[in-house]
Amino acid sequence: MHPQLQAELEFGLEQSADRTIDGMLELIDLMLDQGPEWRTAEAQIRDLRDRMSESDDDAATALMAVAASEVDFSYAMWSGDYVRALEQAVAVVDGLAAEDTRAYRAWWRYLAGVAAWLAGRELQIDDMADRASRLFAQAARDSRTVAWLARLAYAGDHAPSGEVDPEVAATVDRAHAALSRLGFSGMRFARETGRTLELLDDDHHRSFEQGLEQLGEMLGFDTSRPRGHGAPDGVWLVSDTLAFSLEAKTEEQHQGTIGSRTAQQAAGHAAWAAINTPLADDAEIVPLLISWREELGEGARAHVDDVLLVSPDSVRALARRVIGALTRVRATTGETAPAQTREALREALQQAGVLPRELTVTLAATPLVDLPDS
Repeated sequence: MHPQLQAELEFGLEQSADRTIDGMLELIDLMLDQGPEWRTAEAQIRDLRDRMSESDDDAATALMAVAASEVDFSYAMWSGDYVRALEQAVAVVDGLAAEDTRAYRAWWRYLAGVAAWLAGRELQIDDMADRASRLFAQAARDSRTVAWLARLAYAGDHAPSGEVDPEVAATVDRAHAALSRLGFSGMRFARETGRTLELLDDDHHRSFEQGLEQLGEMLGFDTSRPRGHGAPDGVWLVSDTLAFSLEAKTEEQHQGTIGSRTAQQAAGHAAWAAINTPLADDAEIVPLLISWREELGEGARAHVDDVLLVSPDSVRALARRVIGALTRVRATTGETAPAQTREALREALQQAGVLPRELTVTLAATPLVDLPDS
């Protein structure tokens, strides 16, 4: 924005913070009176303006560049030319490469999927249902937390029987994306999954945390290793209503107790995730503490909250279980029929007991509150 507008907005935000209704009305009176107090405020705004600078906004530039295609899409949809609408929607997506436009790109992938679906249904064009399914799946990956987008990926002739849980659909879609990245043929799959196991077999915290991130991706989660004060070692985001926070203490000796600081740290990660990740207000956040120790130290019981204890060996067993499921799907399906592959993947992950709501059982997670005191 122009420096004057930036200054006006910043001044307004500063003056509006933590004010009561009466305080706001008083400010409005000062503005209307245009007296000495307001002239002082204008001087402060000018001072702010002189310290502001104007720079290009990459996201705004990208949005301006695709505006014409957005309009053409609307006209094509209105006239029933769904093929042209699909072309224009894809042109919009291609122009939204900036990370700042990720959520908006998801919206346009969804619109492209709608155009493809209509082209298949109304114009009887072959393969458009699969094209729509792929676009909806890509939209789900870009949106990260809108679970119903992934559910649309099951639309069409190959939809699984019965109702599809949106949370499971989103998980399966991301696991399918991870499997596609690893490859349905070639050596990359064995090389990268082997590397994940090597990282998790290493007790060094950096290696283990990197392995957790890669394991989360294979499980079909949106994973991250945040940095900063109070941040967990990892976050597995399932949807906007479910996430796992991870605290790994693999470098600690097997003997010893879980101290109060460790318990407090693990419990606090749920609050961290609630603030720093795109979760709904009523989301369930499951804090996992990965540690060899099985007794609470002095003062730890006051901080156990809902933290679940998981053994590093359980995580390693989980990784082998997931890789085994992916290996079976990879051997029996392919990338040319994504709807069938996703359904096979859902069945394999369910049989392995590694879908999100089954994970804590598979990990043999134990509530800290149930541990004995040392």
